[in-house]
Amino acid sequence: MQDHRPRNSAYYEAANSGTLRASFKNAIDGNAEWLFLCTWNDGEEGTEFRPSTGIQWAVYDLSAYYLTWYKTGQAPTISRDVLYYFHRIEWTTSQPDPTKQPVPFELRSASQSPAQDQIELLAFLRSPGTLQIVTSANTSRSNAPAGVTSFSVDLASGYPKFALIRSGSTRVKLTSAFKVRDQIDWQDLLYRGGSSTRPVVDMVANPPVVVP
Repeated sequence: MQDHRPRNSAYYEAANSGTLRASFKNAIDGNAEWLFLCTWNDGEEGTEFRPSTGIQWAVYDLSAYYLTWYKTGQAPTISRDVLYYFHRIEWTTSQPDPTKQPVPFELRSASQSPAQDQIELLAFLRSPGTLQIVTSANTSRSNAPAGVTSFSVDLASGYPKFALIRSGSTRVKLTSAFKVRDQIDWQDLLYRGGSSTRPVVDMVANPPVVVP
């Protein structure tokens, strides 16, 4: 899903769920004989697949979908509408408090891909609909076909809100459990995630997972 190593003052851009989905799709399209998921529970590097209070069940559920596709050779049938979201809780350019995180320990991008500051709505739809993302900056909509659609907007402060609209009514809606902060004490560039089909797993953290 991602790679975030404060001990090495480095992170690798994952483009929300983009790296995860592309990796699975490469294995599927390339008829890979083996598929190695690295790693199940390495929270120290942010590479875990297991459910956690940060990525919730989002990566676990996405992996189930793509692993079924990989093993059977057929994309699973989408029988219900599900919305997933991914975003960071601060900008990659946010400056930490130097008294708490000295400059030599600031995280730097270690990948060739440019850093991204976006909010992603990943929709699994059984039929076409309109996807909506509401932030403190604006409301954005995109028409999506049946199947899997990724829709992204620029990162904005506050709690992003997501919805699926079909035939003039809201069919699915949810609010991110994670607040995007304008000011930070130290860098936290881990991507967070969640979905419309799983209850939020709360935690004691900074900031806490509290949906308004």
